[in-house]
Amino acid sequence: MTSIIHTLLQFIGMDFEIKWDNGLRPMMVFINKEFYGVPLTGVEIGVYKGIHAKYILRKMNIKKLYLVDIYKKKEIEKRIGKFCNFVFIENSSLKASKDIPNELDFVYIDSNHNYDGVLLDIETYLPKVRKGGIIGGHDFGNPLEEVTRAIAEYVTKNNIKMFFKDRDWWFIK
Repeated sequence: MTSIIHTLLQFIGMDFEIKWDNGLRPMMVFINKEFYGVPLTGVEIGVYKGIHAKYILRKMNIKKLYLVDIYKKKEIEKRIGKFCNFVFIENSSLKASKDIPNELDFVYIDSNHNYDGVLLDIETYLPKVRKGGIIGGHDFGNPLEEVTRAIAEYVTKNNIKMFFKDRDWWFIK
């Protein structure tokens, strides 16, 4: 029912912000608990309209958040322009990775929803995450079978313990 309402509101031009736990998606709730009070540096790949980025900046102790998307939409600036602790990189995730430092606390992937794209993002950004840091993202489970298959095969092949909740997935490096 919620997805039908969401689709209808988007169709008529209204914004609809899904209310996760305190506005944060499950992976970010996990990070908030795991690193409580620690200033964090992270990346969100796939920003869309900046709804999730706004909650990350508002509800977490963010030192620097790198936002990566091939398109910078007007809604993003409107939503998060008041924050000064983010950098928007308008580029592909692969090209943007060259402008992002190592020793990241987290990477959140919600961009290229095909098998090769998900694997490329994991393989590109995992070396940038510090030991004990977290990499994960959104859209684990149906209807995005390619995302699910890519993640499941990657963690199985590399013997990684994965966490997931409400279509979010993540693992600790």
